[in-house]
Amino acid sequence: MNATTFRKFRWFWIWEDDREENWLEEMSRQGNHMQQVVFPGVYTFEKGPRREYVYRLDYLSGQKTEEYLTLFRDAGWTYLGRLNSWQYFRKEVKNAEKPEIFTDNESKIEKYRRIISLLAALLPLMVVNLINCGGRADQPVWLVLTIFFAVFLVVFLYGLWRLFHRMNQIKQI
Repeated sequence: MNATTFRKFRWFWIWEDDREENWLEEMSRQGNHMQQVVFPGVYTFEKGPRREYVYRLDYLSGQKTEEYLTLFRDAGWTYLGRLNSWQYFRKEVKNAEKPEIFTDNESKIEKYRRIISLLAALLPLMVVNLINCGGRADQPVWLVLTIFFAVFLVVFLYGLWRLFHRMNQIKQI
């Protein structure tokens, strides 16, 4: 790391991708341009001239292919890396038009469907863990685990609700 780069930690929930994009755009307007992100949400920025960039996130679980990245590169997007399954892209704003990686609402909805599919597959595992721990909650360590899994399940279900709500908002556009 040199004098023109710095790191910043930021947490965002799976349903807040638009908020994350807006934050990165604001950072670039201040002259701080994202270079990479690593788990658990540590961003590396490079100081430079203020620029009007648009940042977009795509959700791709599994292995990204060269064809996937070429599609974005051919459309003028710079690939910045990934955080878990979130893929980060950046493009300069020209003529005050903010470019989008998804050109239609069905593509945007499909991104959220991919997230929901992954989360739905994990839901039974979380419920089983909660039931197993709850059955032993008379011991302190199991009580703590039961509370942890219960809180996690509530946040998880809230996240699913937010994603479904987001899809419905897009459908109404």
